[in-house]
Amino acid sequence: MSALENAVYTAIEERILSGEFHPGEPLTEARITEITGASRTPVRDALHRLERDGLVRIEPNRGAFVIGLTRADLADIYEVRRRVEGLAARRAAEHVTEDDKKTLLEIVEMQEFFVRRGGDRLKELDSAFHDRVYALCGSHVITSTIARLHRQSGLFRKRSMHSAGRAEAMVAEHRAIYEAIARGDGDAAEQLTVCHVQNAYLNLLNILED
Repeated sequence: MSALENAVYTAIEERILSGEFHPGEPLTEARITEITGASRTPVRDALHRLERDGLVRIEPNRGAFVIGLTRADLADIYEVRRRVEGLAARRAAEHVTEDDKKTLLEIVEMQEFFVRRGGDRLKELDSAFHDRVYALCGSHVITSTIARLHRQSGLFRKRSMHSAGRAEAMVAEHRAIYEAIARGDGDAAEQLTVCHVQNAYLNLLNILED
């Protein structure tokens, strides 16, 4: 896989997952070439890779069409997230240092400040908290898996966070996860993280049903 093909793949993937490209929308090679500036060969290769990843379908003599994420896909993503992120939190509790505890606490306290005050930093701080926890787990396999799942569910995560009451609940859940990790309680850190991801998913389902 060339760097150019990877760049084209990422550009299309981001547009699909952000909702800019809608399910059923055609993706002609000429259109993607115009957007990315790439030649048709890396565009064609990127589209085939997107087909393998389930985001695009290619029909003979018709071209490529956006699939996007279905409700079933979303359910699967959150189920895997519960399992993998719970494991990451357990590992973090096993490896956390005093400096790590201070860093996590600072992030949580900043979240608590901004959830009271308002502002647009909560998404950034949410990512900072989770990224720090995942880094502590010490596994590039786990962190790369989570990163992929977060990219796939990014648009939905953003919508969930901005629903009424979710930000306050999210920050309270982060506080509880931090406290479990800080005391080295892997069981609690895992269980609280599983509940945290599940709560985000249930909140998202309520939004999608409105």
